[in-house]
Amino acid sequence: MQQIEDEFTIKVHEESAFFASQHCDYIQFNECITKLMELYRKLPSPRKTHFLACRMLQFVFDGNSAELWQLIQSLKAEQRGSAEIRLCFEIVEAINTGNYELILRLSTSCPSVYVKGMVRMFLGPIRNSALLLFATT
Repeated sequence: MQQIEDEFTIKVHEESAFFASQHCDYIQFNECITKLMELYRKLPSPRKTHFLACRMLQFVFDGNSAELWQLIQSLKAEQRGSAEIRLCFEIVEAINTGNYELILRLSTSCPSVYVKGMVRMFLGPIRNSALLLFATT
């Protein structure tokens, strides 16, 4: 499957990335999303925006601001206007300002299972950062 690049391959990687995020399997998620970003350069997918949102959050949670900036710059106007991408911008802002209450509120109330899965995958580090903040105040 590694040399096959078609719509079915994209669907397989999308499903695998989704299930990996739902089960907090970061290693599998990272492998799938990396391959998806390569495939999306060559082929269209109706779920591309969902996974661009996941990639945004991955870069934020990993502290990879250079890659995040490149991804944001590459977004098309219709992608920037999507509900999931706008939600991710709100989460990014909440992370950058240390507003952990807002992060948790946004992630639990959002309709996107993709965004919820990403936040769930990084919930441990988010809670630890929040606890450290409360401990020092």
